[in-house]
Amino acid sequence: MPHEDPHGRMLGAPARPQTMPTDRVPPSRKGAIEMRAFNPAGVAGPFGSYSHGIEVVSPMRLVFGAGQTGVDTDGRIGEGIEEQSQLLWRNIEGVLAGAGMTITDIAKLTMLLVRRDDLPTARAVRKEFLGAHRPASTLQFVTGLAHPDWLIEVDFVAARSSGGSSSG
Repeated sequence: MPHEDPHGRMLGAPARPQTMPTDRVPPSRKGAIEMRAFNPAGVAGPFGSYSHGIEVVSPMRLVFGAGQTGVDTDGRIGEGIEEQSQLLWRNIEGVLAGAGMTITDIAKLTMLLVRRDDLPTARAVRKEFLGAHRPASTLQFVTGLAHPDWLIEVDFVAARSSGGSSSG
């Protein structure tokens, strides 16, 4: 009997149609780099809103984002998974803006969740911020984070052309 995978696909159910081995993600603004998504036919399709692999074409700048959490600029921890998720993605936007980048420059991210029941809400907020962007992604359920009240943490790698500007 199929059961639901944490990424939202029923395991044991027929796989979604596969994309081409490489899908080009064209630069959408000046300074954006070309990324190619890899979801080859020989690998089970992505179970959610991510790509199995992302190739980033050089020359580029890379930003390695430390784990961001649902904490406001004043240090207040968001109440519940929805607010923490929204604060986390705003924090990621702020880190990227500081480097002249945006959410669509994220090539890889890792999301850590403390409670499995929070996945649908965390996924919905992620979709609000990422839109159609599908970076390579890993989801992990953990027993705890550095602060006992944190429910979610996301780290990331972003890439942008070394000749790019922050204007889109």
